[in-house]
Amino acid sequence: MDVDKAPINRAHQLERKAQSLNRHKKYDQAIEAHKEAAELFKACMALGNNQIMFESMQLQREWNERQIRLLELKKAYMERVEKEKKMNGMTPSKTPQKEAENLEAKIFLAMETHDSLIYYLSNKGVATNDKQTYSTIEEGDEGSVQLVGNKHPKDEATVIEELKVLSGQLRESVHGLLIQLDDRNKEIESLRAHIKHLELVRSSKSENENSSLISSTESSGGASPKSNPPAELDIPSLSGLPQLELLQVPLYDMSNLRQFSVSEVSTKLLRRE
Repeated sequence: MDVDKAPINRAHQLERKAQSLNRHKKYDQAIEAHKEAAELFKACMALGNNQIMFESMQLQREWNERQIRLLELKKAYMERVEKEKKMNGMTPSKTPQKEAENLEAKIFLAMETHDSLIYYLSNKGVATNDKQTYSTIEEGDEGSVQLVGNKHPKDEATVIEELKVLSGQLRESVHGLLIQLDDRNKEIESLRAHIKHLELVRSSKSENENSSLISSTESSGGASPKSNPPAELDIPSLSGLPQLELLQVPLYDMSNLRQFSVSEVSTKLLRRE
């Protein structure tokens, strides 16, 4: 199999092409290159039963998929920045202070500076040849697939490679944060739309109640609508109650009491005791 035409090597070439396109702000072409690279890594996953190779291909495929999403976010951000510049009547060379304080602007600025530095160091002749750094696939007699790579001495090129690995880990963390930020922004927009819908429903309901109250007042000649007393306060009819018999007061002989004075009555009572 031709080394340059091997799927894994073609995928690595597309990755480098996508990075170059990203530096030149050609985001659509970079996204397409990452998509093609991800498909090639997916094809490599089905070439053999080597678990290490399978995990490596899977990780590289996931990395390209994350790059696609990051480039989509970056493209949308740059389009928004250009739109704001045109609306504010500013030239592309000028950047507002509020944009410099923006988190996204700081992250993308740091990433662009990092990429430019790596690109500059790689073009000074310290980077190794592509054919010495790519991994190849060789098929054994039994159909097993093995990954063959070249080990580099500890020189400036190796230092740059290690720098790329370390910076790649940092970039992965930043990518994850940006993706989470985008998800949170979408969730916030959804919640705002839901709150706005609830406010409209409540406002419409309040207007309907007010209009019904006004119409009932007008129909009653301007007077407030009469309210019926509650059932608990209704007085029962007296006609249904039974008639009571008249009670006769007993007659007392008051003449006997008049024969005694108060002092005499009290004296007699004391004697009885």
